[in-house]
Amino acid sequence: MADVWLISGIPGAGKTTAGRLLAARFERSVFIEGDLLQGWIVTGGVWPGTEPADEASSQIRLNMRNQCLLARSYAAAGFTPVIDYVVVSRADLEEYRRHLDGLVLHLVVLHPGKRVVIGREADREKSRRHKLRHGLTIGEHYAHLEGPLVAELAGVGLWIDNAALAPAATVDVILASRGQARIE
Repeated sequence: MADVWLISGIPGAGKTTAGRLLAARFERSVFIEGDLLQGWIVTGGVWPGTEPADEASSQIRLNMRNQCLLARSYAAAGFTPVIDYVVVSRADLEEYRRHLDGLVLHLVVLHPGKRVVIGREADREKSRRHKLRHGLTIGEHYAHLEGPLVAELAGVGLWIDNAALAPAATVDVILASRGQARIE
């Protein structure tokens, strides 16, 4: 059975950087960035956390399903998929498990803490553009997700406090602890 890696954490936790570096450590891999899939919607896109909430929720589900379709397709071709997306509930995790049934799912939750995330995000260009539109940086806007993430998923998969870790060191921890990341 092929491995699939799901890298999660609140926005600004380091998912994209660590996920890309993790994918680069495998012989054949693909990096599936959920935010990029959301950006494929040309008109009518509703980002997570914006209004209308019911449409944002529908598009989150669509995005997750498409991530899994891509992951299955690449896994069937011999690639190791690494998915980067914010997953904060058991229901969302179960949806991934259902769509990826028959593959070995590894969950990694990057958890540097919301204060670290807010600090990181303050200096990112993407976050500065978000602040101009919404009055908050991405880190500030999504920091509240830390509560549900911990409440819903603590103890599931591999949790890493990467506040003081360089991205390459974070990937070293992921690979050294891959057994803890595997979820049944």
